[in-house]
Amino acid sequence: MAEDLEHLVEGGWCYFCRKNGPFVVGTDFEAPGPQARILPHLTIGQTDWDQLWSLLTKAADEHSHLDISNDAMRRLEFRNGVSTALDWYVSDCVFQADLPGFRKQLHAVTEAINRFKSALPDKASSLDHFLCGTYTGEAFTRDQLRPSQHQLMALKRNWQERTGFRAIEHALNRMLRNIEGAQTLIGGRKPYQHQSKAFVRSLAGVWEKATGQWPKSGRHPITGRQTGPFADFVRTANSVLPKRFRIPSLDGAIRAACKRPDR
Repeated sequence: MAEDLEHLVEGGWCYFCRKNGPFVVGTDFEAPGPQARILPHLTIGQTDWDQLWSLLTKAADEHSHLDISNDAMRRLEFRNGVSTALDWYVSDCVFQADLPGFRKQLHAVTEAINRFKSALPDKASSLDHFLCGTYTGEAFTRDQLRPSQHQLMALKRNWQERTGFRAIEHALNRMLRNIEGAQTLIGGRKPYQHQSKAFVRSLAGVWEKATGQWPKSGRHPITGRQTGPFADFVRTANSVLPKRFRIPSLDGAIRAACKRPDR
């Protein structure tokens, strides 16, 4: 059991399950972003709310025979859900990292770690021996400067496990494996609409909660464009976004959301 845990932590969970891919950014794992971010609050006019709600109630009446038009609580949950989806999408666009640049950062960190490792002294070198002895106190010859036996054992253990060059090298190797696993997750291909897909999936969750059914979407036989109440609902929500955040093409994201992946 201890060996299994040691193998697990050597590169972290992403390294441990790196062969289970391919992975999709924004679906299988969170896209790169800062530890903290600002979540904006978009102001939506009443006309837009009424249009969004009418699309949903129409679909509920047609498909589930559920009269939700006068359900005040359901309408409030609907507004909160749509607002959250819009706010998080804008936040994602502002704060999530540019993946090509992020890949370069990972590569640069890998090179820096390897350069640092190459500069570490050999375990049998005079430098390693001297620094170890000064850290543990063994290099001191005067008795009043030497640590007690209890202190010496604690210093030796800490040198071996945390402070010494071999401990540093081991920690760097763990970091390299973690980076390797993270690079496997991100892959080398351009992520297709991962932010817009997350946005539409959030709207699909709002739709399901309000109507009791996961959304469906048809496809126009000539243009191939996604059609139906949910597609109209998504496009209306998209039009509410500030102009610079509006998604030019939503068909792929709508199709992906309607497949209802195992969540």
